[in-house]
Amino acid sequence: MPQILLDAQQKESVCEQLNFFPDNQFTSRLKELMQGQDIVFEDFLLLVKDCLMAAFALDTDASLTLNGTLDKNARDKVRQFGLIYDVGLSKLWLATKEFQESLLDVYQLKERSITSQRKIDPAFLNRLNDDRYQYYKNRTQQDAIRTVLTCENDATVVINIPTGCGKTLVAHAAILYAQPDQVSVVIVPTTGLAIEQSQRLKDVLSNADNGQVMRHYAWHSGLDKQTKLDIRANINNGTQKALFVSPESVTSSLLPQLFDIAKQGKLANIIIDEAHLIDSWGSQFRSAFQRLAALISSLRSVSSTQFKLLLMSATFTDRNLTTINSLFCEKGKKPVLVNGAFLRPEMAVYKTVVSKELHLNTVLEKALLYPKPMIIYGTTKKECGEIHGALTDIGLTRHQIFTGDTREDDKEEIIALWKAEKLDIIVATSAFGVGMDKSDVRSVIHASVPENLDRYYQEIGRSGRDGRASVCELVYYPEQINTAKTINNELIISIDNGSDRWLHMWDKKKSNDVASPYGEYCYVVDTTLYGTRLEKKTDANTDWNWLTLLLMQRSGLIRLFYPEPNKQELEQLEDRKEYWKKYFNYAVVDVLNDEHLHESTWYKLVQKHREGEKKAQRRGLYDLLRWLRDEVALCDVLTENYVLEKRAPVQVCGGCPECREAGKKPKRVSLGELVEVSHYRWGASRADQQLIMAYYNSGQKPTINDIQSIFYSLLVKNKL
Repeated sequence: MPQILLDAQQKESVCEQLNFFPDNQFTSRLKELMQGQDIVFEDFLLLVKDCLMAAFALDTDASLTLNGTLDKNARDKVRQFGLIYDVGLSKLWLATKEFQESLLDVYQLKERSITSQRKIDPAFLNRLNDDRYQYYKNRTQQDAIRTVLTCENDATVVINIPTGCGKTLVAHAAILYAQPDQVSVVIVPTTGLAIEQSQRLKDVLSNADNGQVMRHYAWHSGLDKQTKLDIRANINNGTQKALFVSPESVTSSLLPQLFDIAKQGKLANIIIDEAHLIDSWGSQFRSAFQRLAALISSLRSVSSTQFKLLLMSATFTDRNLTTINSLFCEKGKKPVLVNGAFLRPEMAVYKTVVSKELHLNTVLEKALLYPKPMIIYGTTKKECGEIHGALTDIGLTRHQIFTGDTREDDKEEIIALWKAEKLDIIVATSAFGVGMDKSDVRSVIHASVPENLDRYYQEIGRSGRDGRASVCELVYYPEQINTAKTINNELIISIDNGSDRWLHMWDKKKSNDVASPYGEYCYVVDTTLYGTRLEKKTDANTDWNWLTLLLMQRSGLIRLFYPEPNKQELEQLEDRKEYWKKYFNYAVVDVLNDEHLHESTWYKLVQKHREGEKKAQRRGLYDLLRWLRDEVALCDVLTENYVLEKRAPVQVCGGCPECREAGKKPKRVSLGELVEVSHYRWGASRADQQLIMAYYNSGQKPTINDIQSIFYSLLVKNKL
């Protein structure tokens, strides 16, 4: 059982002593702990160690005096946490004064990321109505926001901004400048991210709209029926403004309503966050990521007004761009690309290989050693459960487990506690990964081998988002590589099987008999049909048919749409469930290549594309393993992987093992200043320092369209 140590008098004594410690996040966390009702001894020791380390890193040989004498069990605990207890003086000291340099940098909170802040444009500052926002983080964020606000309303914009450089504010800008009755749909990969991002938007909207906010901005399975009905009503009456949602929901339960609001001109933006996952999560696992393309093509065809599509990530690759071009762009029309990529300089990275028998103890040792707040990542729910249980056995209470099995209401509570500094450690799968924003995470431990380089880089990127030093370590045993290979080896349907399925669907096709906005030569195919290789219909069979269609779309043979819901038929039905059950069994296909039925076409085009995808898929893990096997420096393999349109990210390292061994230190250069905006006729990247005043001579307040028109004319007139 955890041991309760401190009474009110003891807590007051500790707080008084902390007034003489350096004023930093480690001291603040211990002070915050002292405000709790019952303080568990082990939680106290964990944060005392951080506090004393931070003091020592700043050349202060500090200690903490405790009232009373610790018994033997308590003294044993003290040693486990890297401390010693002076019985005569009743003081806690650090057990050793020899620490790796990177830890000293973290405890000194050394600034690693140097940026050149720029004043936020007055119009945007006025719309935010929040004193906390005065500057763009860097030129990349500035150009991304200017591009999003001034590009055409039907634009597809790809935004490649490193973690911590402010992608979220770009999305907020698009939402804030939408028409008052329009909604922006933000598609995110995990429920945790939907909840976290919706909380941040609520805070922004509260200031921008003088407290007029909705209760919920995230749609997920944890909401009760009435809450979902309320959200739907808010969308219809034009008060919702934004909704954070999974790909699965927008391509199923919310799809009919999206068609309705698109037709009414109430759809402002579709924003896909962490859009690099369209590749890695799209071929089989969570194929709804690629079904988004069919949805967006459909909505663009039926919408009475144009809407913007924003695809955002910190780790786009050329492979991602190729997929985006094939899925989301009309032939011959490239997306606008805002590229300000650089390698993150904050993390000091380590790797340790151990035996399976020593693995858990090694992870626990690192967990006690490294500074908090901390995230420990596992690949499987079982791994996370074992680590979480072991931390509990040590006596710690300020930690939580976060996986796909975590209940939705528990996720909300965990995220709230994490942000409120009530938790020191999160043990998580990738469900608590991309996009989770907490600026002061000081360490990340990987307790297993991730399935690819993207996931690894995204997850260590959860640390040091405030631009200060952090430490990350991958602790693994060799057998875990096989698990990573299994997860990474996502099946892509074979050519023979795919061709057989397509021939069968095509043979049973129907003309698009309802007047269609998609084109004269579109056909409806039944995705529940089974080919000659199967004996009966199953849900898995339907999934494989969809995967066949998606592979054909990525190969350039077809373009997919969702059938337009028949509103007239729906109004005549008493029970609509049967209609929607049948509706999702069909897809609308626009054939782009007349040779789609020929076997030679499948081997020439589809097989070539499939082989390219398999090769790129294998490379994701292969590159990570090259680093683990000491064949290449981490910074070099990251630079190779994230070349985008022949432009490599700015390489700022000194934190990977190979740089340290070579004696390299992190470069101190201003980051986020090298940014390119491609395929954009106004050239927003050159709209840099000039401030141009525009006067609107009218008795009425200008509309959003008026403001955009002013932007357009100024950009063209001044050739910015």
